[in-house]
Amino acid sequence: MKPATALALLALGIASIAAGAALQPENTAPIASTAQPVLPGIAGQLETAARVELHQGAKTSTLVRLDGKWGLAEREQYPVTVSKVRALFSGLGELRQIERRSSDATSWARLGVEDPAPPSSTATSLRVLDEQGKVLADIILGHRTTATKGDLPDHLYIRRPGDTQSWLAEGHLDVSADPQSWLLRDIVNIGHDSIARVVVQRGEDTFDFRRNGEAFALSNPPSGKLDDDRIAAMAGALELVSQSDVRRGPLPGMPFGNAVFTTTSGLSLIVTVNRDGKSVWASFAAHGPGEDEYQRLSGWAFELPEWRATSLIPAKSDLLATADETAPK
Repeated sequence: MKPATALALLALGIASIAAGAALQPENTAPIASTAQPVLPGIAGQLETAARVELHQGAKTSTLVRLDGKWGLAEREQYPVTVSKVRALFSGLGELRQIERRSSDATSWARLGVEDPAPPSSTATSLRVLDEQGKVLADIILGHRTTATKGDLPDHLYIRRPGDTQSWLAEGHLDVSADPQSWLLRDIVNIGHDSIARVVVQRGEDTFDFRRNGEAFALSNPPSGKLDDDRIAAMAGALELVSQSDVRRGPLPGMPFGNAVFTTTSGLSLIVTVNRDGKSVWASFAAHGPGEDEYQRLSGWAFELPEWRATSLIPAKSDLLATADETAPK
C-alpha cells in the first residue's frame, strides 16, 4: 500500500470515529423504555381508588379509604403509611411489560406468579377498586429484582388472573400482603428537652424524675449507686416511639407498670404497659395543653419492643449501676 493511500485511510477512520462520538449522548442515562403499559390508562383512574386488596397465602391486607383517609381494615381502619399507598399507585402507573415468559402453569412458581391462595405461595394478588366496587387493577405479582444502579428500573414477573401468559415487567412495585408492613409506625416523638418530670410506677416502687436546669435527676433515689446515664435517659424515653402492631380496645395481658410524662408546656402523657406472654402492649392518654394532637392514640393498644417498655417504665434494678461500674478503677 502506498503511503499516500494509507494516510488517506487513516484520516477516513479518524473522521468516522469522530462522527460516531458526536452522535453519542452527552451522558450515559438509559434510553426510555418503549415497552407497553401493563395497565393502560390506570394513572388517571387511581384518583377514584377506594380499596386495595392484597393476598399472599395466609396473609391479607385491605387498605380502605374512608373520609379521604387510608386505613387498614384488618386493624379496624388504623392509619396506614400514606407514602406507601402513593408509591403503590405510582408503581402501577409506570409498570410496563417487556418480554413474554412461560405460559406453562408448572413454571409459574419459579417466577412467583402461581396461585396466590395456597399457604406456601410466594405470589401476591393485587386488586384496586373504586367506591362503587369497579375493579381498576387486578394483577398477580411475582419475584422481583432490584436494579443496582439508580437510573435503571427494577424488574418483576407478573401475570393477569385467568391468563396463562406470564410476563417480565419493568418498574418499581414493592408491596406486601403483610398487614404490619402498611401500618403507620410512629406513635409519639417528644424530645428530651421538652420533658420536665416523669413519675414511674413499677410494682411497689415509685420513681420521680425531675428536671433541674439541664440535668435530669431522680428525686427519690433507691439505695445503692445509681446509673447516671440511665437516669438522664428517662428524659428521652418518648423520642421516636414506634409500634410493631396495633389493636383496638383495652390492653391485653397483665399490668407491667405505668408512667406519667409531663412536658415543660404542661402536657401530661400517661403511658400504661401490660405484658401478654412474650409481647408488651402499651396505651397512651394525654391531658393538658396540646392534648388534641394525641387523641388519635385514644382507644388503641400498641405492641412495643421489650427494650422500649423498659426504657419507659424501668425497674429499680434498671436504675442501679452494675457491678463493673461500681468496681474500683
